[in-house]
Amino acid sequence: MENEDTIKTIASLAERFPNPEEFISELERLSIPEDKEGDFFLHIGIILYNHSNFKLALPVWERALTYFINLNRIRCATYTLSNVCLSSLLMQYWS
Repeated sequence: MENEDTIKTIASLAERFPNPEEFISELERLSIPEDKEGDFFLHIGIILYNHSNFKLALPVWERALTYFINLNRIRCATYTLSNVCLSSLLMQYWS
């Protein structure tokens, strides 16, 4: 479970940058190690999804998948998170 400060920071960023491209651009300004970018975007997407911000969650998950594919790691962090990632992505895609 994410801590309250992280959730507040993500919520604040989402309010300041409601456009998905701008939101993702702001996240990419952070210095995240290259091999952790997919995990980072996956976790941000989960936070957004859990707080009903579906408009931003889907593009953030798409970016996470892009990072995983680019690293030849078609996986979503751990077995549990991969189920959350893929099922949530599919739910968003079909809704």
